Amino acid sequence: MSTISLCMIVRNEERNIRRCLASVAGAVDEMIVVDTGSEDGTCAVAGANGAKVLRHPWNDDFAAARNASLEPATGDWIFFLDADEELAAGAGETLRRTVESAPDEIEGYFARIANLMGDPQAPERHPDVVFRLFRNRPEYRFHGAIHEQVADVIERAVGRPCLAQALDVEIVHRGYLGDQNAKIARNLAMLEQVLAGTTENYLYNYHYGIELYRAGRYRDAIGALTRAFRGLGQDQVVMPKLLRALVVCHHQGGEYQAALDIATLGLCLYPDFPDLRYWAGMACVGLGRYAEARDHFIGAVTAPVDTPPGYGSVPSIRRRANEALDRLMDTMAASRLALLTPWELLTTYLALPDDGTYDLRRDGGTTWLPAVTREAIRAQMDWRGPWLGDAEFLGVRPEEDGLVFALGAAESQGPV
Repeated sequence: MSTISLCMIVRNEERNIRRCLASVAGAVDEMIVVDTGSEDGTCAVAGANGAKVLRHPWNDDFAAARNASLEPATGDWIFFLDADEELAAGAGETLRRTVESAPDEIEGYFARIANLMGDPQAPERHPDVVFRLFRNRPEYRFHGAIHEQVADVIERAVGRPCLAQALDVEIVHRGYLGDQNAKIARNLAMLEQVLAGTTENYLYNYHYGIELYRAGRYRDAIGALTRAFRGLGQDQVVMPKLLRALVVCHHQGGEYQAALDIATLGLCLYPDFPDLRYWAGMACVGLGRYAEARDHFIGAVTAPVDTPPGYGSVPSIRRRANEALDRLMDTMAASRLALLTPWELLTTYLALPDDGTYDLRRDGGTTWLPAVTREAIRAQMDWRGPWLGDAEFLGVRPEEDGLVFALGAAESQGPV
């Protein structure tokens, strides 16, 4: 029978650690808690709940503390949690089955994690995957002062693919609830220290960019995330989240075309990622490309519900896309024109009078569309049909009871 050691590092976690330890009771064979300098009752609570408590001086190095928790472990497998995490109900039995049935060629597992965010009274569950379970071998040790890693160490040591997913093992993470400012400031300071020696650590650039994004420093975040994107491959588990963060940062900075370009690239790689659909739609709204925005919002709403947890899709994204679609339709209700494709414009909405001016009418009737903006028409007419030849959209002018726009040769006519 395989045995499991729970290994934790903690500091001032009196409020959380009892819940964490209770969640793994019966699922693990020993609980090791390394305290890095608590000033509350963390150690007493951990000891009273069956943990072996050790102390390790904090030296601004998470990997060193993690490795200190591995040294006394006697289990065949290492399972590690933070104090603000817990096993979901029923996941303990799944954890035990996972190690009992593990093939010999598998050295570790990624688990599912539900990051609770937003209102502490009614939080959203943001899914993701994290590496948390591996065989207890002396050569498997963490590295990295912050956002410490061990999965890459295992794969390099084995020299072949040896990691799998155990998504039925679910962890609940409460650390994103409440005020995050102190944690963000700590993480930024540590990451800046790590990156001071080199900017070529792409994974650290990703984490740095995410912390800058969380701090609202969108321009700085774009730089770090772009460096990470250039160095990380599509197979990296963080890539979908990296692309989404880049899109959001550009959008928040009013750079709608850049946001749309990156979202389009991301959708080529991850076509079922509803978050990218939503943000592509928001970028199109900013650009006045309403028909495209409509299609992206609909794509977000109808995206498969079983999005891979590694995408980190926001659970409310479909609702937000639906609301954005409603707003778009309400805003443009007086201007069905802006929601039409250029083909629909040319085949349904344009009469061809002798003077070369095209009247905008609705359903062939006499109801004008006074709410159409110059920008909306320009965006729609940016496309060219083969029968137009050298003709291009020249402008729009208000008339007494509506709007008129013109097509013509640029060299012979000026804007209307």
